[in-house]
Amino acid sequence: MECLIDTADDQGHISTDVSSNLVELVIRNMRCFKVLCNGPFLKDTLQKLEKLEIRNCMELVSFSSIRQKQGAIQVATFQNLRDLIVYNCNRLKSLFSPPLAQNLSKLITLTMQRCEGLEEIIAIDDQTPIASSSSQGHLQSLPFPVLKELQLIDLPCLKSFDPVCYHFEFPYLMKLFVCQCPKLITSFSKDSKDIVHAIQVPQLVEYNTAEGFTMMIYPFLDDRPANFIFWDREHCLNSLPLYINEEETEEQMSHHEGETCRRKR
Repeated sequence: MECLIDTADDQGHISTDVSSNLVELVIRNMRCFKVLCNGPFLKDTLQKLEKLEIRNCMELVSFSSIRQKQGAIQVATFQNLRDLIVYNCNRLKSLFSPPLAQNLSKLITLTMQRCEGLEEIIAIDDQTPIASSSSQGHLQSLPFPVLKELQLIDLPCLKSFDPVCYHFEFPYLMKLFVCQCPKLITSFSKDSKDIVHAIQVPQLVEYNTAEGFTMMIYPFLDDRPANFIFWDREHCLNSLPLYINEEETEEQMSHHEGETCRRKR
C-alpha cells in the first residue's frame, strides 16, 4: 500500500469518513508506503488525530502528494495533533508544508530520528516569499506555540526548521535534545524569562571597519549552532546559551569596532 487516504479515487484505502475520526495512528514497517494522503487533504481529514507515529517507512516522501497553496481555504488537518514521531524514513526531505504547519497549534512533542534525507521541518515552496538577509533574526509567526519536547536525532542533512523564518520562540519548551545533526544552522538559546529561542544563524558575515579592512563576525555572538544539545528545564540539565537580541548584538559590534580603532591608533 502506497498511501493511507486517497482523495483522488478513494478506492482500496481508508475512507475519509474513518480518517476524520482517528485519534491515534501508528504506521510501521510499510516498505512501499509513500504518502499519508494521495491528493489534497480534505476539510475533515485527520482533524481529530492526536498522535501520529511513522516508523521504518523507507519510501515515505511526504504527508500529502499535493502541496496546498498559500491563500487556499485552510483545512483542519492535524489541528488536534499533540504528539508526532517520525523514525527511519530516509526519503522524507521535509515534514510540513507552510499551510499545514499553521494547524499545529496543539503540538506538544516532536521527535525526528534517523531520517537521512530530511533537510527542513517546514518546507519552502513556490508560494512562500524568501526573507531578505536584513530580516534575519526577526521573530516570525510561531508554528509550534505550545511545544514542550523537541528531539532531533541523527539527521545528517537537516539544515533548519524553516528556510524562510529565521527566529522562533518556544515559551513552553521543557526538553530539548539535538544530536548528530552536523548541517543544522539553527541555534538554541534562552533569555532572562526562560523562553527558548531558535535562530537560524547565517554564515559569517563581512563587516567593513573604519580602517578599510574586512572582519568576519557572527551576527549573534553568543548564539552559535551546536551539534549536541541535551537540555531539561525541570531538572536543570545543561544550561542553554544566553539569548542576545539584535539591539545587544549591535552594541557589541559597535564596542568591538571602537576597541579595534583604539588599538589601531
